[in-house]
Amino acid sequence: MKRLVVKFYGPKDTAYEGGVWLIRVCVTDIYPFKAPLVGFMNRIFHPNVDESTGVICLDVTGHAWSPLYELTNIFDFFLPQFLADPNPGDPMNPDAASLYVNEREQFQKKCKEHMEKFATEEAVRKTYGRFLSNEKQLSVPSDDSESSLSDFSEDDD
Repeated sequence: MKRLVVKFYGPKDTAYEGGVWLIRVCVTDIYPFKAPLVGFMNRIFHPNVDESTGVICLDVTGHAWSPLYELTNIFDFFLPQFLADPNPGDPMNPDAASLYVNEREQFQKKCKEHMEKFATEEAVRKTYGRFLSNEKQLSVPSDDSESSLSDFSEDDD
């Protein structure tokens, strides 16, 4: 299994704009026929992310995955859409889902509080610097995304 980390920047015009997250990606030996496992390393307040584990409830990384997709599709298209349009009907974080549906302003505020605490360049560097110190670029980000794909562990089962 190949393990990667992606430094991902919150998409513009969303509650996550300005945030910085490290996304762990586990690619199995049967990729691209099986979707990579994807999760947030640092905390994020989102209805479809388990706040304590970072596990993502994202259809495209499960049964809707196609071997035609590339890893960059996750970060250039699927993840930004996932953050811009949460699905409160299938929550992994019921508190976030409830705020998103009933108190959107409070939801936005809570997202910003989490970003200030867990998703700044400084917070990421302080907590996860070991993953960034020997960063090796594996792909060039698109014009719309500043995310960078990095190798943080060689073949790890």
